[in-house]
Amino acid sequence: MNRTTRFSLIALLACGSACSESEDPCGVRDSQTGYAEHAPFDARARVRRVDCGFQSSVNDLSVGADGSVWLRRGEFEDRGEESFFAPPLKRLTHVGSDGALLRELELPDYVVRHVVHPSGELTVFGWEKQEDVAVIQVRRLRPDGSVVAERRFTQDLSTEQRLDFVAKADGSVTRTTVAEAERRAVVLLARADGEETVFLWALNGIRIGRLDATLATRWLSPVTPSVSLKVNTWEEMTAVGAPWVGWGLDVDALGRTHVATPLTGYQRRAYVEVFGREPTGAKERAFLLSSFSPTGEFLSARAVAAQTPQEIVGLVVRDGAFALGASERAAVGGRAETPDLYFASGRLDGPVRDDVVRTLDVDRDDEPTSFFACGQGRYCFAGHTAFEPQKTGSAWSEGKGFLLAVDARGEQQGVYFLAGPRDTRVAAASEGPEGSVVFAFITNEAPDLARVRNHLKNNETWVGRLDGP
Repeated sequence: MNRTTRFSLIALLACGSACSESEDPCGVRDSQTGYAEHAPFDARARVRRVDCGFQSSVNDLSVGADGSVWLRRGEFEDRGEESFFAPPLKRLTHVGSDGALLRELELPDYVVRHVVHPSGELTVFGWEKQEDVAVIQVRRLRPDGSVVAERRFTQDLSTEQRLDFVAKADGSVTRTTVAEAERRAVVLLARADGEETVFLWALNGIRIGRLDATLATRWLSPVTPSVSLKVNTWEEMTAVGAPWVGWGLDVDALGRTHVATPLTGYQRRAYVEVFGREPTGAKERAFLLSSFSPTGEFLSARAVAAQTPQEIVGLVVRDGAFALGASERAAVGGRAETPDLYFASGRLDGPVRDDVVRTLDVDRDDEPTSFFACGQGRYCFAGHTAFEPQKTGSAWSEGKGFLLAVDARGEQQGVYFLAGPRDTRVAAASEGPEGSVVFAFITNEAPDLARVRNHLKNNETWVGRLDGP
């Protein structure tokens, strides 16, 4: 079977309950028929294991209209002393809404994003290594991995149309021309909107685009310039509001596209130079919420105050209201500065003074990986908490995964922890059917280089569903 036109279907061989994991690395996984309670994890969630490997990781997950999950992940096979000399295997694992393992497809090495459509078909960005790094391969696939459509996506713009800037330590910005050898295309985010795909793309600035079901480009619109920061020290970086990274993307029920991007002083200056307009709202360090019509026309740009967040992890826009989640660096409860959570919400057409901006605290150190809607007027953070990346004492204590639900004011509505004898973290999460949460988590020896056994310990990847939290 040609690898460039189809996935290779991996056989999923069932093993009876008498098989031990030592005899069959897939024994635990294949002995499960679906989601179930599993000690030591809190019984409110139903979970199932999906890996067979010596070590595994999770890149992303997408939830289909039928509640099934497509999980993009990697795993090392146990090859004894040679385990880490072979590259990890790339998998796309399909788990049914009841937790049944439906299929598993082999991925090539350069897939960077995937989304699933109501039809069950998938759009996949990236495939194999490209000599031209300004090109991204895109494929539309059936659930069995066969190809519906494929294309090479790039952007041929004149030098004058490119939106690249350089910022200095004093915050000044200068428009620049990036050498052809240094230009690189990156798909930052993607999401399905019906049978079409909306994606955030970085090349010659950051742009938002839409592909139809045949992968033809419906439209492509500029969001903000790309600004590289030339500084020499951490002090210079923090003085201009960095680091402040990440992106958010959502499409509302009316087909309007909304994008969240960082907005520091130097990024604001580049934005004004390109577009000739100031975003409404906060004048200081902020996140920029840009909105576009169903046909790609610019609608509005709004700045919401964000004095100390470090990374955007998600954006939700519903019924004219927005909510955004990010990681935060804040002193909470008299403790030292530690990673925590940032939450902002408001109405797109409402006054900026009514926006909610606050810091949230789950436990000792909170590191979010996802932010998404989880019911009417409810939003969820997912990630890793109760760990200690300290310079003294143990290099890293075992932490636990968390799912935190808040309302539109950021008030806690519920929290769920995944704790076990080893370090456990929620790697990705999304809204499931009827306001449920579907999440992927990893339990593994904590990453402490002082512990030789860390390099010899198998980890586990699980998928779970929680009706809450």
